[in-house]
Amino acid sequence: MVLPGESRSWMRLEWCHIEGCPKLHTLFPAHEHEFFESIRIFFASDLPMAYCIWVRSICHHSSSFEGLQYIYLHNCPPLVFILPISSFTLPHLESIQIAHCSNLQHIFPLNDECPQEIASKVTFKKLKHIKLYHLHKLEQICDTRLITASALETISLRDCWGLRRLPAVSLEGPKPVVDCEKDWWDRLDWDGSEASHEPSLFKTCHSVYYRKTLPRVSILR
Repeated sequence: MVLPGESRSWMRLEWCHIEGCPKLHTLFPAHEHEFFESIRIFFASDLPMAYCIWVRSICHHSSSFEGLQYIYLHNCPPLVFILPISSFTLPHLESIQIAHCSNLQHIFPLNDECPQEIASKVTFKKLKHIKLYHLHKLEQICDTRLITASALETISLRDCWGLRRLPAVSLEGPKPVVDCEKDWWDRLDWDGSEASHEPSLFKTCHSVYYRKTLPRVSILR
């Protein structure tokens, strides 16, 4: 567990890189006066026992994580979620890259105290890049039906078969490029043009190899 002493604070933390800590369980436990308003980059890799980065009861303030721009996670199998959202909406987040976190279900779950306006719609104003690989249990990027990301440029996904929805995007400007398996793309759920959420608003690029549905035939002769 990473825990500051009584005389220390994470208030000025701007960059966090944690790698290869086999006994680490929780990175940042709850603290009523920690807003993490200065953190810009978070990187974590090879944490085989880490089930939590920021706990669900983390302090909720409008300035919390307002400077966070980049999230990178690799090979943290026990993680179920990354950062709970309540009264803050990550206004400067630009890039999310996560791979080989086999238990991850939600990147940004909603806290129980989340206001209704956020619970119904979460907007990531500056999010440009999403890269998600081998997240077998991922269900949602954010635990809300509608996510908007008007600045989105690229989405790259592999082996995230449980994910059914992409963020809504801008009706104007270049279309975001989605690099993914064709089978996955064909099964996505959409809200339609009125919500800026339909396939025609994206440009797809399917990998040469993708999983195909096998015919239902007997292998017995």
